[in-house]
Amino acid sequence: TPVAGSPPVLDDLSALRQEVETLKVSAAEAHNESERVKVQLDQLKKINEEQTKKMTMKMNELIFEIDEEKKTRLALQVELERLKKTILLNS
Repeated sequence: TPVAGSPPVLDDLSALRQEVETLKVSAAEAHNESERVKVQLDQLKKINEEQTKKMTMKMNELIFEIDEEKKTRLALQVELERLKKTILLNS
């Protein structure tokens, strides 16, 4: 804090010291915020990885189910054609 009647150089020096202290506090706060953001980012990355794994598994399950349905449908179509031929031959 400048002293009344002190030389201007001392006033400037005191102001600079105060500004340096303010900058130190601001830098520390910015660093802390940066660390919090890094932690949040890591958490979000983990959540994203888990969701991606779940979605991939679900998609694979659905693809398997679709393939099974296709096989069943083809088998039914073959059976239907066989029955049609049998009916036509017996008519």
